[in-house]
Amino acid sequence: MSEEPTSETGTSKVLELERKFSINENSERKLQEVGASCLREKSFEDSYYDSVDYQLTLSDYWLRKREGNWELKSPPEKRKPESDVAQYIETTNAGEIVQYLSAILKTDPTHAGDNADQIAKFVEKTGLQPFAVFRTNRKTYTMEGGFQIDLDETDFGYKVGEIELIVHQNEDVAAALEKIDTLAEKLEFSKPTRILGKMDVYLMQHNPSHYNKLLEAHVLFNKHSKAV
Repeated sequence: MSEEPTSETGTSKVLELERKFSINENSERKLQEVGASCLREKSFEDSYYDSVDYQLTLSDYWLRKREGNWELKSPPEKRKPESDVAQYIETTNAGEIVQYLSAILKTDPTHAGDNADQIAKFVEKTGLQPFAVFRTNRKTYTMEGGFQIDLDETDFGYKVGEIELIVHQNEDVAAALEKIDTLAEKLEFSKPTRILGKMDVYLMQHNPSHYNKLLEAHVLFNKHSKAV
């Protein structure tokens, strides 16, 4: 897997940096006070896929289908473990996704079809199955500097917010992490010992065995949460 995301023509990889925060009755007011603008409100369903023995997620690879569109989140080779910000490479190119999945599952990556059809056929042939399916209602705010702030509420009753920045080169990560922390302080989002991500809570409720395996494999940590 490539060491760093790139913005060259024909690729579809970016490095996504996310910091979660707890939503309360003052969250939207604070966002408006610092000049954030509400971009949109939407609802969507996510389905996450893995093998029966969880080969993908135990390697920290997260294959997601959202409203018919496939995406793979994978760990960067140079992740800053001391950061409270989740760091993942996002890939949407069908051919690249199949190549990465094939390497983990040790299968033949050659399958007919293009785009989503290529991934769907690969998923069917390798027997990948959805292990998490849930719907999210999201309100998205944007701010100067490329920030996106999402306020999410799931159909299993969990609410969480995320500050997000996208970078295209590894050398930009440190500065982006600092910007996220600065904005979090401005918004008075204090550093938590742990903010659970949607996947944490979903698996704790619906598949605690899978959740415990991720803890044992150090994919999930006591002081970090899954931002997928």
